[in-house]
Amino acid sequence: METERLRWFIAVARTGGIRDAAAGLRLSPGTVSKAMTELESDMGQRLFVRSRRGFSLTEAGTFLRDQASQLLTVEREIREQLKLGATSRRLLVFGSEPLIALHMTELVRLAYQRFPDVLLQVRATRDDAATRTALSEEPASVGVVAEVGRVEAARALAAAPFGTYVGLGHPLARRAAEGVPVAEVQEHAFVVPEREVFGTMAEGASADGWRDDKFPRKKRLGGPTLALVFAYVEANHAIAYLPIKLAKDLRARRLKVTGCPYSCTCEASLVRAPAAPGWIRQLV
Repeated sequence: METERLRWFIAVARTGGIRDAAAGLRLSPGTVSKAMTELESDMGQRLFVRSRRGFSLTEAGTFLRDQASQLLTVEREIREQLKLGATSRRLLVFGSEPLIALHMTELVRLAYQRFPDVLLQVRATRDDAATRTALSEEPASVGVVAEVGRVEAARALAAAPFGTYVGLGHPLARRAAEGVPVAEVQEHAFVVPEREVFGTMAEGASADGWRDDKFPRKKRLGGPTLALVFAYVEANHAIAYLPIKLAKDLRARRLKVTGCPYSCTCEASLVRAPAAPGWIRQLV
C-alpha cells in the first residue's frame, strides 16, 4: 500500500470530493479517482459513500483514515530525522509574541530536560486562532495558547502574576515602595494594550487585566504593541499593568498599590499539533 495514495485518500476524506482534493494536490481529478478505486480494490471493501453532495467515509474508510494519519506522521518524522541527522530533533514553537516571551524560559527547560539535542525554532503568531492554524500545518510543533479547547491535549504552564509599573521619572516613582492609594493611582494616565494580548481576562477586567469595573482609570492611552507600552512607561508618560516577568528589564519601578484587593494572572497552556509525532506527545 503506497503512502502517496494514502495522502490522496486523506485529502479526499478531508475535502469530501475528488475535484477539491485533486486541486489541492495539483493532480487531475481522473488520476485521484482512479487511485481511490484501486485503493478500495486493494482493501476489498468500500471506503466512501458517493452521493451528489460528495464523498463521505464508510466505517472502514474512517478506520483507514485514522490509521493512515498515524502512518504518515511516522513517515514524516523519519524523513525529518534523516534530514536533520540521527541525533537531532526540530521543534517548532508557535504562539503570540507576549505569550512566548512570558513562557519561553519554561518551554526551553521542558524541551531540553526531555530532549537535550532538540533544535527549538520559535515563530510568532497573532493570536490563538493563528497558532492553531500553524499547528495544523506543522506536525512537529507545539503552541502556547491562552484558551484550551475541550478535546485538546494540553499542559498548563506556570501562571504569570501582574504588577503596576511606573517610569523612573514618573511623579509616583519615589513612593513606589511605600505604597500609593489606588484612588490616587487612578488619577494618572495608563497605557493599555489595544487587545487582549495575554488572553481572555476575568469578567469586568480590561485588556490588560486591570479591574476598571471596580477601580476605573481616568485616562487610558492605547498601545498597539507591547514595545509601545514599554516606551510609554520608560518615558514617564503613563503607568502600565504588566506581567512581572516581562517588566523585569524595564527602566521602571514596580508600584505598590494600596486599597486594591484585586490582582491578575496570565494563564497559558502548551498544546501540540493534531498530528504530532510520538516524541512530542511526551511533552504534551
